[in-house]
Amino acid sequence: MSAVSSHEITCQIVLHWHPKSQIRVYGCSRHVPTSAVAFTELLPGYGTAEGCECRAVRLAGERELAEKGKHRARQTFNECCEPGTTPLLLSVSVRRCSRDSHSAICGFWCSESTSVSGHERETEHVCACPRDCCVSATGRAERESGGRRDGAREQEEEEEEEEEEEGGKGEAGEFGAVLACDASREVEQERGGRVDMDGGGREEPGTVRRWRSSSSEPCLFLPFVNAGTPSLHHGLCLSVPPSMSVCSSLSVEVECTTNIPFLQNVLSNDQFLYGTVDTQFIDENPDLFNMKPVQNRAQKLLHYLGHVLVNGPTTPIPVNAKPSPVDPVVPAVPLGDPPTGFREVLLRDGPEGFARAVRAHQGLLLMDTTFRDAHQSLLATRVRTHDLKKIAPFVAHNFSNLFSMENWGGATFDVAMRFLCECPWKRLQELRSLIPNVPFQMLLRGANAVGYTNYPDNAVYKFCEVAKENGMDIFRVFDSLNYLPNMLLGMEAAGSAGGVVEAAISYTGDVSDPTRQKYTLDYYLKLAEELVKAGTHILCIKDMAGLLKPQASRLLVGALRDRFPDMPIHVHTHDTAGAGVAAMLACAEAGVDIVDVAVDPMAGMTSQPSMGALVACTKGTKYNTAFEPSPLFPGISLEKVFDYSEYWEVTRGLYAPFDCTATMKSGNADIYENEIPGGQYTNLHFQAHSMGLGHKFKEVKKAYVEANKLLGDLIKVTPSSKIVGDLAQFMVQNSLTRAEVEERADELSFPLSVVEFLQGHIGIPHGGFPEPLRSKVLKTLPRVEGRPGASMPPMDFQALETQLRETHGDDITPEDVMSAAMYPKVFQEFKEFTTTFGPVDCLNTRLFLDGPKIAEEFEVELERGKTLHIKALALGDLNKAGQREVFFELNGQLRSVLVKDTVAMKEMHFHPKALKDVRGQVGAPMPGKVVEVKVKQGQMVEKGQPLCVLSAMKMETVVNSPLSGTVAKVYVNVDSSLEGDDLILEIAE
Repeated sequence: MSAVSSHEITCQIVLHWHPKSQIRVYGCSRHVPTSAVAFTELLPGYGTAEGCECRAVRLAGERELAEKGKHRARQTFNECCEPGTTPLLLSVSVRRCSRDSHSAICGFWCSESTSVSGHERETEHVCACPRDCCVSATGRAERESGGRRDGAREQEEEEEEEEEEEGGKGEAGEFGAVLACDASREVEQERGGRVDMDGGGREEPGTVRRWRSSSSEPCLFLPFVNAGTPSLHHGLCLSVPPSMSVCSSLSVEVECTTNIPFLQNVLSNDQFLYGTVDTQFIDENPDLFNMKPVQNRAQKLLHYLGHVLVNGPTTPIPVNAKPSPVDPVVPAVPLGDPPTGFREVLLRDGPEGFARAVRAHQGLLLMDTTFRDAHQSLLATRVRTHDLKKIAPFVAHNFSNLFSMENWGGATFDVAMRFLCECPWKRLQELRSLIPNVPFQMLLRGANAVGYTNYPDNAVYKFCEVAKENGMDIFRVFDSLNYLPNMLLGMEAAGSAGGVVEAAISYTGDVSDPTRQKYTLDYYLKLAEELVKAGTHILCIKDMAGLLKPQASRLLVGALRDRFPDMPIHVHTHDTAGAGVAAMLACAEAGVDIVDVAVDPMAGMTSQPSMGALVACTKGTKYNTAFEPSPLFPGISLEKVFDYSEYWEVTRGLYAPFDCTATMKSGNADIYENEIPGGQYTNLHFQAHSMGLGHKFKEVKKAYVEANKLLGDLIKVTPSSKIVGDLAQFMVQNSLTRAEVEERADELSFPLSVVEFLQGHIGIPHGGFPEPLRSKVLKTLPRVEGRPGASMPPMDFQALETQLRETHGDDITPEDVMSAAMYPKVFQEFKEFTTTFGPVDCLNTRLFLDGPKIAEEFEVELERGKTLHIKALALGDLNKAGQREVFFELNGQLRSVLVKDTVAMKEMHFHPKALKDVRGQVGAPMPGKVVEVKVKQGQMVEKGQPLCVLSAMKMETVVNSPLSGTVAKVYVNVDSSLEGDDLILEIAE
């Protein structure tokens, strides 16, 4: 293995187009204007070293070909310049060779030898120098052969020289890392292999491309950079004046032009496809010139896979478990369109006619929650669109009798972007196209839409409008406190968008227990009366904790049926205690129209009751689960439920790192005491483990009861359930009892969610706020009176869209605008991720979470007709820059990406702990990341003043000052990761 002894010079050069510059661009993989570029910033440097060994870069398995006494370097292209992209950033690191006094420019990569799948990969330096010390392999071969050229080729090259001198466009050449060192040396390259455009078209080998410098100036190769990784074989060549100092880092902005996007538009044009074109074709189709840049998805996906191989999953993994190696098998799906279902009634008769049809139906209807609440309850909301799409056609063909499918809204919206790195709107669109016959249902958090905070009224209206346009049918509207003004806003927004409004009463307590006096049967009936007056199409009982016992089910549903005989009633529950099926059968006997179920492997425990159990128990009765009960149409087939179950049983194994069974092995009847919602139960368990409280989960559940009493016995559903859970974990983390919290409320640093609740940010709870706790916590903090969103100014969507286009380009959709409106920071991070790593939703779940195994071959379908064939080859050693080179084979061609090893380069860091006996030392109340530091050194602070904000698993905590004084020293910064009791700052009295 050869080594280059040279000195790296650290500086930066930025080049821009300038007509009078002496630096010339010679070409790239596509046609690049040869307009001159100029240095606008230059930090010169000189190096000293002993010796220089610089040759051409070649890949494993490549060889020099001998033909008529000449050697030609055979090269395989790693990646293409993105046609239509402007500007395109390129970079290179160079070294100054000291063997000769002339300027010599060496390439980016050190000479090294790495074993790749049994082949030897030789990566050598690139160098351009007017002396013999630095001669490229091909240049040396050309010189030894005497540089023989035939007449035709001489004439061709003279024409190219003339064109360059006139400032015109040079030939579109393909350049690897072989450089010419002076005018007498010609470099020829024989193109072997293909140019891969996301798995697209080939270019046949055998065509000779060549270039040479127009003077005796040395030339510099600049590789293209994609997703932070420089190409080994693809870039530009610059001629550099001898007087120019040689520096180590270059950045160039160039404009690449090609006709490939134009041809792609032609090939996708309907007029062209049907053969009806004439000489006016281009004039009549100006949209042919609306060319989109190549997305370079293949290389971005390789970068993602390399990142996972080196650094592990990009999404947080709660437990140490691996996805199952077994892929699910999709049951057979018949050809043709799926049978009609209830959605046909909705489209034909509208929401009011749909509600009448539901009420007139004689059997028991089912809503399938498998696509949303089931996996939110069991798998931390982590099921990806990739796995939903695979089973969707089977559902459309075999479960057309369903009342609806719950597949969107709630936590799935932000989790899709935050953890799954996919667009929630795209999920809705794709599922709608695959399941056209079953109504879709979503969960809308009233005035909170799909967020955890309040939004301007027009934002909630706009969200419902866009959701309806993308295929949503039924909006289950609820409020976490049953706060009527918030619910009415959500109902009006869903109704004005044309959706079916299903107003939900959030249920807690026990109407069958006469000792429970806050949430009585009369309370629920009065609330239902208000919702019916407001115009709901369907009335829902949302039992988010699974508290409905059979007797309570009969009492509540029976009373509602008597009061509202023409109103469809829908019941949602969880099976945490194991009584869900019995409770739903009791509801059916009391007159309910629809109940929620989940497919068997995704049912039970904190999820919904079993679909198979309900279908079997109602078969042959008047509650038969059929669209049109008759001997010829017996309803949902148990055999099809079994097929459906088989798919999800295997699919669930792919999400083993998130499965609630990793930390809890069964349901638990203690929910009748602690009233923890099913969707929160598993999340709370994971949160407790992540905060080091896994062994204290029993204490967390007991603290949940005490926290609920402290806050006044709340209706508990997102986000109010999160508030209770945050306070419970805070109490366990700090070993606080209910009495101690009440006594020390004026000095404790409560979680931010608790403070905002007491301020009134999510509404007013039934019975009012708890006193004196509220006054002690808030002190002089402002309080919100009435509906929180009523006083907020309207959101300017036009300004938001303009801002997004400036940040992310023109490819911004109305759906993107709504995502940014709901979750600005999450959307920003999502766009940055997809820009770097591409469409990771194309990867199967095991690859997405765990990456490929070395030597594993797999396919990735980018879209119909574009499939990538990928093989993971090897993982390189750690280099001095803290990077590893990961080698792949993409569609038969070798590619590599450089990935920073964040684990290996992580410095050992020992953070000081706060001493509890030192009054001015403020420690972290829980493990987490610092999201905001509100003070600085030397600042005066008052007792109770916010100092910083910590975040862990969506729970934010404000750390308040325990005393008045001056900030002596701050030990943390934004994004600092802290453990419990880590020192945040010191205050001097």
